[in-house]
Amino acid sequence: MARVNAFLYLARTGSPKNPKYVSDNDLLNGDHPRYSAKREMQDRAESFTPTAGMVEEAKRGLAWRREFGRGGTEIGVARARDISNGKDLPLETVKRVSSFFARHEVDKQAEGFRQGEDGYPSNGRIAWALWGGDPGKTWADAIVAREENRVARAIIILNELQNKI
Repeated sequence: MARVNAFLYLARTGSPKNPKYVSDNDLLNGDHPRYSAKREMQDRAESFTPTAGMVEEAKRGLAWRREFGRGGTEIGVARARDISNGKDLPLETVKRVSSFFARHEVDKQAEGFRQGEDGYPSNGRIAWALWGGDPGKTWADAIVAREENRVARAIIILNELQNKI
């Protein structure tokens, strides 16, 4: 409750009681003097660097696609090129990566997904690799969860503010 009171004081007066209080400036109205414009720019420009494991998987997926002439879509190939080149991915793209893995988790159960099985690598295994493989799934899911937690925190604070009004 102290945090909510501190935020309300900041919103009413234009400055916090404690000058070190800056954690919720991004929740202020855009025209508020303490609004963190820097945070807004970070949100727009926020991007995330693929891990080494993702780069390795994407390169493997591209090599398999060249070798076997199948697996994945053109979008998957484009994503693999970005990942294999270590290109930073914006949050919206990270969300699409997470969504891909959620939809295609079932592909891991198909024959040919694991080394030593008939048909290895299956189309699904190639597509999985193009999107960064298991390291990509872990990475994207963690970023999306962190973003959802940030949004949830803002909603809780706003609900508490509404209850105070």
